[in-house]
Amino acid sequence: MELAIINGTVVSHLGRYKADIAVADGVITALVKPGGLRTGEARTVIDAGGLFVLPGCIEAHSHFREPGHEYKEDFYTGSMAAAAGGITTVFEMANTKPLADGPKEILDKIALISGRSFVDYCLHGLVTKRNIGRLTEMLAVGVRGFKAMMSLSAMGTPTVDDGELLCALRELQKTDTVLTVHAENTSIVNVEKQRLQDAGRTDWKAHMESRPVISEIEAITRAILLCEETGCRLHIAHIAAGRSVDIIRRAKHHGIRVTCETGPHNLTLTDADYERLGPSMFMNPPVRPIEDQNALWQGIRDGTVDMISTDHSPHSEEEKFAANSVWKTKSGLAGVETSVPVMLTTVNAGKLTLEQYVKVSSFNQAHHFRIYPRKGAIQVGSDADFTIVDMGKTGIIRKEDLKSKTKVMPYDGFHYTGAPVYTIIRGNIAMKDGVVDLSKRVGQLI
Repeated sequence: MELAIINGTVVSHLGRYKADIAVADGVITALVKPGGLRTGEARTVIDAGGLFVLPGCIEAHSHFREPGHEYKEDFYTGSMAAAAGGITTVFEMANTKPLADGPKEILDKIALISGRSFVDYCLHGLVTKRNIGRLTEMLAVGVRGFKAMMSLSAMGTPTVDDGELLCALRELQKTDTVLTVHAENTSIVNVEKQRLQDAGRTDWKAHMESRPVISEIEAITRAILLCEETGCRLHIAHIAAGRSVDIIRRAKHHGIRVTCETGPHNLTLTDADYERLGPSMFMNPPVRPIEDQNALWQGIRDGTVDMISTDHSPHSEEEKFAANSVWKTKSGLAGVETSVPVMLTTVNAGKLTLEQYVKVSSFNQAHHFRIYPRKGAIQVGSDADFTIVDMGKTGIIRKEDLKSKTKVMPYDGFHYTGAPVYTIIRGNIAMKDGVVDLSKRVGQLI
């Protein structure tokens, strides 16, 4: 036995119970009543008394910027930040340079990452005009899912039109592979942005108004129609509008195979924070008013919103605060290190239960991307991935403590209650009490 975790409270999406856990060869080998393990046979023993043992948290939407934009982040620093924040597996997006839109590019990226990640990882491929019809080739070399841009991003990632999106969905339906979309309408955004600029708007809230709710829900509705037509599995990234929740809820009711995610920033910040935080909270789609936030919370509670994902998308300080201008700053923020303490704080505030948090931070991700029960579960035979949390631990998030290269995020000075104290990846203790073991770069492609 390599590792024994004793006296902890195991939490699943269905409930919680006291158990001792045995780990060997990177997997869970036994779950027994407290006191049932021969701890003397274990190489390492963690006494988790008073702590909660969660299935390893899974980040389904991250941008570690490598290759091509390493001045913002790279896989070493991004995965270190994830481990520090209690994340055990990340799904990395494809808008790198070169773009991850072909088998060679995927293989080159895998070779680049190998041996440098602190956490396990899955890779998304990007759907572009050049690779529709060749997506199965990318699946064969290790891609877990695909991303398509329905609108221009801060990184200038190529978009696909409706016909190309339809073709991609038809192709992916053959293998039952999920397609994630960034759903905004570029034409509407461009019109609104120009209108606000012509009106002389320079305040930070103009960012939100330049990306109105109609731009989000129009694109989501269009993507759902194409999903219904093809029978493909569709995932809507980072929804921000309450009306988006309504649309997705109706689609699910009618049996359309659509899922969605929202971010901690959407659940804890509102438009009232723009004046205080400015570009530090700029994301696309943008953080919206309290009515939208309330609808997102209701969507989590009733199962419409499937996942909490950060869209970890760091930019440099210069890019985020370019000329102190709402129209020049880039949208995106560092999120993998702050997500768990921020969300545990909402658990302590009664916004959701710890069981509900497990569902939207681990179980649903693993099911949706077909890595369950290897990931997302605490059961015999599953990978020994754990996020062990202390729900009474308090502290303050400070940007200078972040492991990410880029420190820009909206939670500098945030007082949290509840935090990860161990990150364990296939039995390897990657983080203990906030300190990452720099010798444990054990991350593998899943």
